[in-house]
Amino acid sequence: MERWEKELSRYSERLAKIENWSPDLSAFVVKLPEIPLRYIPSPKGLVALNLSLYALACIRVANQSRAAFLKLWEKNLFAVIALPARFLFELWGSSHYALKILLQMHESGDVNKAMDRSKRLLLGARSEVFLPWGPPVDIKSVHVMDFVRSLTDTYPQAENTYDFLCESCHPSYLRLTSWSLMSPPVHNWTNERFREEAHTLIEHTLQAVEQALEGIYSDVTDILKASLPYIEADKSRNTASGH
Repeated sequence: MERWEKELSRYSERLAKIENWSPDLSAFVVKLPEIPLRYIPSPKGLVALNLSLYALACIRVANQSRAAFLKLWEKNLFAVIALPARFLFELWGSSHYALKILLQMHESGDVNKAMDRSKRLLLGARSEVFLPWGPPVDIKSVHVMDFVRSLTDTYPQAENTYDFLCESCHPSYLRLTSWSLMSPPVHNWTNERFREEAHTLIEHTLQAVEQALEGIYSDVTDILKASLPYIEADKSRNTASGH
């Protein structure tokens, strides 16, 4: 085994856990209504349903990002490995942001504010994007830093971690040089200072991936738990009224 392979083998168990990440949300999904809806939702029920669908979309996209991270690792493409890691962190922020919309609606009862924020989350854009029914989006999307900042109630170091990931995703010569030197044929694992820096970069990046996956699963689960009472109340009310 070459030196670089030996150095990277220490992460095999953690990579296996990332590979085996498979959230089981079936107990919640089966309780969601069929689309198109067969009943008229209340404003709160509509917010809850929309955020539930968004949360499930976050899981699907997280799965693809996780797979991309593992594939880049497998191919030793370390210069770009932080890209899916950062995206996972952003997805965690967006799912947490969605959860906060729902919880704040529950606490304050302000459904108008919740509808406005969820509309920006679901239908906003910052470039020319067309809605499924034709016209271009005219709503400004939520800024990614608002997603990241939303995490600080559960993870105070969220902005620092995001800054770290961004440094590895931008064309920063020093950081990208460190990453690119990890892969064959250009690698320098016999250099002790490089070796320490390389393991620090990998450790922090893996930790961000693990935190993001755990956080996404937790937040999506909480979104579904908090949403179902609103959704089921709407279904029961419309069934009772004959709709």
